[in-house]
Amino acid sequence: MNWLSTFFKKLILIIFPLRCMYCDNICTESICEVCDKIIKEKFCAKIIKTHYREVICASAFAYQGCVKEAIKRFKFKHEKSYKDEFSKLVAKTVKKCFPKQKFDLITCVPIHENRVNTRGYNQSELIARGVSKILGISFENTLIKTQNNRSQHGLNFAKRQTNVDGVYKLIKNLDGKKILICDDIITTGATLNECITTLFRAKADVFCACLAYTEK
Repeated sequence: MNWLSTFFKKLILIIFPLRCMYCDNICTESICEVCDKIIKEKFCAKIIKTHYREVICASAFAYQGCVKEAIKRFKFKHEKSYKDEFSKLVAKTVKKCFPKQKFDLITCVPIHENRVNTRGYNQSELIARGVSKILGISFENTLIKTQNNRSQHGLNFAKRQTNVDGVYKLIKNLDGKKILICDDIITTGATLNECITTLFRAKADVFCACLAYTEK
């Protein structure tokens, strides 16, 4: 019955053709030949200045162009299948930036349960779990978001800082653990700063990796 299986696979592709995750054009793979040639990692290591110490946040891409549009579809348009490619890129970035680090666990920036219920998933957790699988390091949720605060999008630098103040709570004993925390995008670093500071209070050693960064 292999012919029947092949027939239905071809029929599904006709009805629901594959689209390039970056340009959204119809193609035969998840990334079209054009984007495969022009989409290049633009590695960046930003410094997040916490009350405890500076933390390096490694990112794979600049948040612009078709990369930006792909991340928006992943985040807001239920394109969960993008997680595999994005996780590979973040894992590659971690290996480049922290080649000698031995992490005890990987975690993610949490979102409030109301947003999880609305969206259906936490995009940062999908990436973190993928990175965990690729690097062979266990994933654990270490933080929860206790307040459904306003979105950081559209806020200026000062308001971003106050908007996330005190909204994260530790849910795990991390004393002495070496933690890699993952997020999708770093802009001013306010969200990650608050998460990292909370982890530092638990006496964890923290490192950070993101999919993309803004160049502002």
